[in-house]
Amino acid sequence: VFLKKKERPKTLERGGLHRFVRHPLYAATLFAMWSLLLAVPTMSYLTTCLMITFYTVAGIIPEEHKLKREFGWEYERYRRETPMLIPFLKLGKMKAEESPGR
Repeated sequence: VFLKKKERPKTLERGGLHRFVRHPLYAATLFAMWSLLLAVPTMSYLTTCLMITFYTVAGIIPEEHKLKREFGWEYERYRRETPMLIPFLKLGKMKAEESPGR
Protein backbone atom coordinates (compact mmCIF):
# COMPACT_ATOMS: atom_id res chain seq x y z
CA VAL A 1 0.00 0.00 0.00
CA PHE A 2 1.39 3.36 -1.03
CA LEU A 3 0.51 6.39 0.97
CA LYS A 4 -0.15 9.47 -1.07
CA LYS A 5 1.39 12.59 0.37
CA LYS A 6 -1.28 15.14 1.15
CA GLU A 7 -0.91 18.27 -0.97
CA ARG A 8 -0.40 21.38 1.11
CA PRO A 9 -1.66 24.66 -0.25
CA LYS A 10 1.16 26.62 -1.84
CA THR A 11 1.58 29.68 0.31
CA LEU A 12 4.74 31.58 1.08
CA GLU A 13 5.72 31.10 4.73
CA ARG A 14 6.43 34.50 6.28
CA GLY A 15 5.59 33.88 9.93
CA GLY A 16 7.64 32.51 12.81
CA LEU A 17 11.37 32.61 12.23
CA HIS A 18 10.77 33.45 8.57
CA ARG A 19 9.96 36.99 9.75
CA PHE A 20 13.65 37.47 10.58
CA VAL A 21 15.48 35.47 7.87
CA ARG A 22 14.44 33.78 4.63
CA HIS A 23 16.30 30.57 5.47
CA PRO A 24 16.07 30.00 9.24
CA LEU A 25 17.23 26.36 9.20
CA TYR A 26 20.37 27.22 7.23
CA ALA A 27 20.98 30.26 9.45
CA ALA A 28 20.70 28.21 12.64
CA THR A 29 23.00 25.51 11.27
CA LEU A 30 25.64 28.05 10.25
CA PHE A 31 25.33 29.86 13.58
CA ALA A 32 25.85 26.61 15.51
CA MET A 33 28.75 25.55 13.32
CA TRP A 34 30.55 28.90 13.55
CA SER A 35 29.88 29.05 17.31
CA LEU A 36 31.64 25.72 17.73
CA LEU A 37 34.70 27.30 16.15
CA LEU A 38 35.14 29.15 19.45
CA ALA A 39 35.32 25.80 21.24
CA VAL A 40 37.46 24.13 18.58
CA PRO A 41 39.67 26.91 17.20
CA THR A 42 41.68 24.83 14.76
CA MET A 43 42.63 25.59 11.17
CA SER A 44 40.95 22.40 9.97
CA TYR A 45 37.66 23.35 11.66
CA LEU A 46 37.90 26.88 10.24
CA THR A 47 38.39 25.36 6.79
CA THR A 48 35.38 23.11 7.38
CA CYS A 49 33.24 26.09 8.42
CA LEU A 50 34.26 28.04 5.33
CA MET A 51 33.56 25.12 2.99
CA ILE A 52 30.15 24.35 4.54
CA THR A 53 29.21 28.04 4.45
CA PHE A 54 30.14 28.24 0.76
CA TYR A 55 28.21 25.03 0.03
CA THR A 56 25.15 26.31 1.92
CA VAL A 57 25.08 29.68 0.17
CA ALA A 58 25.63 27.96 -3.18
CA GLY A 59 22.61 25.76 -2.42
CA ILE A 60 20.44 28.72 -1.45
CA ILE A 61 20.85 30.36 -4.86
CA PRO A 62 18.92 27.71 -6.87
CA GLU A 63 16.39 27.43 -4.05
CA GLU A 64 15.70 31.17 -4.25
CA HIS A 65 15.26 30.92 -8.04
CA LYS A 66 12.73 28.12 -7.51
CA LEU A 67 10.83 30.16 -4.93
CA LYS A 68 10.85 33.16 -7.25
CA ARG A 69 9.33 31.05 -10.05
CA GLU A 70 6.78 29.53 -7.68
CA PHE A 71 5.63 32.68 -5.87
CA GLY A 72 6.59 35.48 -8.29
CA TRP A 73 6.25 39.04 -7.04
CA GLU A 74 5.19 37.89 -3.56
CA TYR A 75 8.61 36.27 -3.08
CA GLU A 76 10.38 39.29 -4.56
CA ARG A 77 8.70 41.53 -1.99
CA TYR A 78 9.59 39.09 0.82
CA ARG A 79 13.16 38.94 -0.46
CA ARG A 80 13.36 42.73 -0.47
CA GLU A 81 12.08 42.97 3.12
CA THR A 82 13.83 40.01 4.78
CA PRO A 83 17.56 39.18 5.08
CA MET A 84 18.78 35.88 3.69
CA LEU A 85 20.66 34.44 6.70
CA ILE A 86 21.59 37.06 9.28
CA PRO A 87 18.69 38.76 11.10
CA PHE A 88 18.57 42.56 11.00
CA LEU A 89 21.37 42.71 8.41
CA LYS A 90 20.56 44.50 5.19
CA LEU A 91 23.06 42.34 3.26
CA GLY A 92 21.09 39.75 1.31
CA LYS A 93 18.01 41.96 0.97
CA MET A 94 17.01 42.97 -2.51
CA LYS A 95 17.33 46.69 -3.21
CA ALA A 96 14.24 48.59 -4.28
CA GLU A 97 15.87 49.38 -7.65
CA GLU A 98 16.10 45.64 -8.35
CA SER A 99 12.38 45.08 -7.95
CA PRO A 100 10.47 44.04 -11.05
CA GLY A 101 8.77 46.76 -13.02
CA ARG A 102 11.25 49.50 -12.21
